[in-house]
Amino acid sequence: MSVGRSILAHPARTPDRVLQAEIGGKLAHAALSARDLPEAFQLFAQTANLSPAIRSASTRLRFGCQLEIGAAHYGVWFGKDGCYACQGDPDNPSIIFRLSPETAVKLAQGSLAPMAARQGGLLSVEGPQADAQAFGQILALVQAQFLPRAAATQTPGEHQLRLGAVGAGALAWFEREHPLVRLAATYATGSESDCESLGELLESGVGAVLLAGPPEQYRQAAAACAARGVPYMAADAQRFLPAYNYMRKIVKSGLIGEVMLVRCFEGLNETAAISRPNSAGALAAANKFGLLEFVLQSECLEVTSILGRQLGESQDGGEDTAIAAARFKNGAMAEISVCYAQQTAACCEMEIIGSRGTILENHAWAKPVRFSSGDPRMGEDLMVWVEPEIEHAAFPAYRDLAVREALTYLAKCVEEGRAPDNNPERGEACVLACYQSAIEGRPVAVSERSEAAAQEILRGLAAAVPTRGKPVGPQIVPLPREDWEGYELKFSYTTEHYYDLEIMECDGGLGVAFTVRAFGEPLEKRSTDTLYQSYWEGAEAFGLLEDGELIACIELWREDWSKRCRVTQLLVLEEHRRKGYGRALMAFAEAWAKEHGCRALMLETQSCNEKAIAFYLSQGLQLYGFDRSCYSNEDIEKREIRMELGKTV
Repeated sequence: MSVGRSILAHPARTPDRVLQAEIGGKLAHAALSARDLPEAFQLFAQTANLSPAIRSASTRLRFGCQLEIGAAHYGVWFGKDGCYACQGDPDNPSIIFRLSPETAVKLAQGSLAPMAARQGGLLSVEGPQADAQAFGQILALVQAQFLPRAAATQTPGEHQLRLGAVGAGALAWFEREHPLVRLAATYATGSESDCESLGELLESGVGAVLLAGPPEQYRQAAAACAARGVPYMAADAQRFLPAYNYMRKIVKSGLIGEVMLVRCFEGLNETAAISRPNSAGALAAANKFGLLEFVLQSECLEVTSILGRQLGESQDGGEDTAIAAARFKNGAMAEISVCYAQQTAACCEMEIIGSRGTILENHAWAKPVRFSSGDPRMGEDLMVWVEPEIEHAAFPAYRDLAVREALTYLAKCVEEGRAPDNNPERGEACVLACYQSAIEGRPVAVSERSEAAAQEILRGLAAAVPTRGKPVGPQIVPLPREDWEGYELKFSYTTEHYYDLEIMECDGGLGVAFTVRAFGEPLEKRSTDTLYQSYWEGAEAFGLLEDGELIACIELWREDWSKRCRVTQLLVLEEHRRKGYGRALMAFAEAWAKEHGCRALMLETQSCNEKAIAFYLSQGLQLYGFDRSCYSNEDIEKREIRMELGKTV
C-alpha cells in the first residue's frame, strides 16, 4: 500500500488497546489532557532517548501517549516495528505519520528535521496533508521543553550583558538562555512588554539593544540608540549560521576561484505577502541581500527585479513572488528567487559557481554545505564533492543555533568596545533599488537610492505588483442564469492512477481505505454537462472570461436544510490550467459559502480522477464519504466510485 498517497477512514483506536506503554515490564498507560502535557512530553523524550531499546528488533518496548494541546489532539506511540504519530480525533485521526524507530530517535533528538525526513522518504503520511509540518509541531515542543539544552546554557549572572529587545521579532530570540546575554527589558507594540516606550527601555540601564521591525521603525529606534550611545544590532541571525560562515571562508580562500554566478531560492507556504511598504517583510528581504554581501564579501551595485502574485487574494496588496538579478562589485551575478506561494515544504538553498569550483548549500541537509574545487590545494579531494563537518540543525532548529552565535557576537562587540556591524542599511538600500526597478522597469543602481527618495519609492510600490492583490489574468464575474442557463461544459482529463476502495472488518467496527493504484495504461475521460441544471434550484454560477469566451467557471448551491455549500460544477479549460484559476475559484467558493452562512464546503469527484483529488486535497478538503453504487452497480469494478470531499468554513 502506498501510505504516502492514501486517504483513510480509520477504525476506532481505543487507548486501552493502542495508547499504552510497557517499559521494563511495567505497564504505564498514558491518556493525558492539557494539564498533564509536561509529563507526556517527558515520557516521549525519555523513550526517544532509549535508542538501543528502540532500535532492537527483539525489543518488547511499547510506548504511547495522547496529547491535547488547546483544541488540537495528538497521539504518539512507539513499537518494535516503528513509530506512529497522529493528529486529530484520537478515534479517527485526520493524519497519521509512520516512521522507523531510528528516524523517530533522530527527530526527537533534533538531528533530523521532519521536512528532511519527509523528502528523504523516511517519514510517510496518511491523510490529506502531504507534509510533515504537523508532526514537527510535536517535536518542536518536545525539544524546547525536555531534551537537553546546549552545554553552554547556564544560570543568568551579573557578568552577562543586559540586553534590551525592541520589536516582537527580537523578543522571539529569547526562547533559550545564553551564557553571555540576559534579556533585561523589552518594548514591542502589540505585545506584552516591560517598557511603555523606547525611551523607557533605553533609560533602564541596558548595555545593548536588539532591534526588529519594519524599516521606518528600525531607523527611528537606531537613531534613538545612537543618540544615547547605546550599541544596537538588527535581529537578523542568518549570517551567523556556521554554514554561511564556512561558505564565506571558502570564497575568501579562493578555492572556487572568482565567483561568477550565485543562485539562491527561498520558498514558504502561502504567506500573505513577501513585503509591502514599510513592512517587516521588507526588512526580511533586506536581510537576504545583506547575507549575500556577507558571503561574497562584495557590495551589490545594481539590481533588476520583477514582483508578482500567484495566489488569488492578498490581505495587504503585496507580492508573494519576487525575482531579482543583482550585479556585485567583484563581478559576480546573482539570481534571487523568493516564493511564498509554494505548496511544498519550506525550502532555503544557495549555489555559488566560481571559475574553479562550486558551493552548494541547503538548510534541509544534515551536512548543509558541500563543495567541489579544482584548486591544487585540494590534494586527493581535487574535483570531488566534499561535505565538511559543520555545526548545523535543519529548519527550524537551525534558528536557535544562529541566534546563539549572533548573541555571542553582540556580547563580544560590547565587551571589546566595537560597534556591531550587522545592521541592515545596505540590504535595505538593495531592496529599495529592487522596488524602484519593478516600478520603472529598468536596472537600478543601488547608489541611486537616497533617503529623500525612499518614501516616494515606497508609495509607488503597490503599482509595481501587477495584480495589486487580485487574481492574475481575468477576474471572477457572475454568470447570470438568464444568460448562461444550459451553457454546455465539456470536461476532459487523462489519468494514470485511481483510488482503490478496500473495506476491512476489524475488532470493534469496519475500516475503509482508498489506496492509489496504477491503471495498465493512461486513461482518457470525457463528459459533458450544463450550467444551471433544474435540480440545483437557486444555484449561482461565476466564471472567468477572456475575450468574451468562458475559460473557467464554478457553480455553487446552498443546501438550506444542512447549511452546506456544494460545488456543483468546476471547470478550467485544459489550455488554461496551471495558471492559478482553480485555486482562485475555490477561494471564491469558500468566501461565498461563509457569506451565505454555510458551515461546510462540499463537492463530488470520482476515484479515477487522480489529478482533481490531488488538487482538492491541496486546497484543504478531506474525504467526507463515498458512494460505491452512485453511477452503476459496478462502480468499484469500473474504478469510478463517487467520493465526497469537503471542509468546514
